[in-house]
Amino acid sequence: MNQPISRPIGVTIVAILQILGGVLLLLAALSIFLAGNTILAEMAQQNPEIPVTSAFLPILGTMLLVFAAIAFLIAFGLFKLKGWAWLATLILQGINVFTNLSSLISRPADAAGSLFQLIISSIIIYYFLTPGVKRAFGRSA
Repeated sequence: MNQPISRPIGVTIVAILQILGGVLLLLAALSIFLAGNTILAEMAQQNPEIPVTSAFLPILGTMLLVFAAIAFLIAFGLFKLKGWAWLATLILQGINVFTNLSSLISRPADAAGSLFQLIISSIIIYYFLTPGVKRAFGRSA
């Protein structure tokens, strides 16, 4: 008799982190929609050489809402051990590795944060490619 595959604890942790990231993105989007003009004035004061228009804020807020929805969707897929969520996690973590490597090269002053994110993304990729996790998602081990 086939026993149901249990969700590995690391997958649960990554799913919870996805939810937390989605909540932060949602809060950022709501902040932009509710306090956009204040944010715009602060941005203009801190970086007067960069022109920022009020048309930028609804676009940014909408993008953040879309990213929050994607984070929640991936978290749901991870909790349910859906193969597409496994693949989406690997793709997004691969993008994170690339962007953080680029950041390390182009902005050495911000190296600590980029290095930390690079390490975390690399650990997640390695973990998701282990035989037990692949098997849990119905991938060949």
